Amino acid sequence: MDGSLFLVARMHLSDPWQGNTSWIVEDDPPYELLDPIDVPESLLDAMYALYAATYRRIDDALNIPSPIAFFEFSRWILVQDDQGTLVGLLLLKPTPAGLKLGIVAASSAPDVTSALKCLLRQILNIDGVYAEVSDRLEQVLDGYVLCMASEHAPALTDKTVRSIGDGLHYERHIANVGPRIKILVGRPAYRET
Repeated sequence: MDGSLFLVARMHLSDPWQGNTSWIVEDDPPYELLDPIDVPESLLDAMYALYAATYRRIDDALNIPSPIAFFEFSRWILVQDDQGTLVGLLLLKPTPAGLKLGIVAASSAPDVTSALKCLLRQILNIDGVYAEVSDRLEQVLDGYVLCMASEHAPALTDKTVRSIGDGLHYERHIANVGPRIKILVGRPAYRET
């Protein structure tokens, strides 16, 4: 795939959330190849509004200062309701360990949060997909996805971390936010040994 292009999958809230989600790691449909120049500003604004509303329910500080930062992620999964309104998004980027889920945002509507929880639980069980999450998302995923030892965090995040003693959680500095407790979940393609 051309490094200047990225993949966008548009899904509807009414799509079945059970079943095969292995397409997440492929370059095939439902992904569409898109040039960043072709992304409408209105879509970026809607994505950023959803991101900001989601993350501000957790913390007033946002680590992404503008929607331009979304282009650091080369795979976008956009979830729309039946009226075509953006109600959820998952942004992933390729790393040497596979696809790292970097941003998850959803409206607070119960049907949306339920659908996104189900999708997250599925994709984080695909070989080569992983995420670094905070406590709220950890609670949603607990018992559904693998948690990794904190000793793998430096290699998988390329960040300096401080283990907090339980072998799973660690603290690291998040840009524009400050120190936060995190845990790695999912199935990266490799783990530091």
